[in-house]
Amino acid sequence: MRTFEVRPGHVPYLPGLTLPGAVVTRFLALVQVTGDADAAQRLMSGIVIFHDVTGFLPRTARRTPSDYAGTLRSQLDALGDSRLVVTELLCDGDHVFVRWRRHGRHRGPINGHPPTGLPLTEMGSTTFRVAEGRIVEVWLQDDRAGLAAQLERNRTVAQVAMEQLSPLTAA
Repeated sequence: MRTFEVRPGHVPYLPGLTLPGAVVTRFLALVQVTGDADAAQRLMSGIVIFHDVTGFLPRTARRTPSDYAGTLRSQLDALGDSRLVVTELLCDGDHVFVRWRRHGRHRGPINGHPPTGLPLTEMGSTTFRVAEGRIVEVWLQDDRAGLAAQLERNRTVAQVAMEQLSPLTAA
């Protein structure tokens, strides 16, 4: 097991890491926690095949590094100052498996839920395929049901708090 917190711009040294593993750890530190489009261009192929295997109907999409970075920046904005923790990183040939948790605060809209400022934890795993030193394919699995439950709980907590404050602000 290789557990570590991903810090923006800090590529961790992990002894015995394969070349694909090194590409992915660079990607995590330079793109995944920052949304840096230039770093995405350097570490991803011109078109990356993304398999979203979480949903009821799994889907596959072709994405450019700049598309990916833009979507990622929106997600990072919604979670405020978040922390990404890798709880498992395994390499096998050209594939790299990463199990992760992202902790943040709900600072922007997510799936129609307005920001509450309350904590959120997103969990999942991603498998990357690396060819010629660049990420060419990604399989994403994340706990959408768990995130939806947290968003609903936070909405309820925020609503109750507002109702409790209403009589105080009316006086």
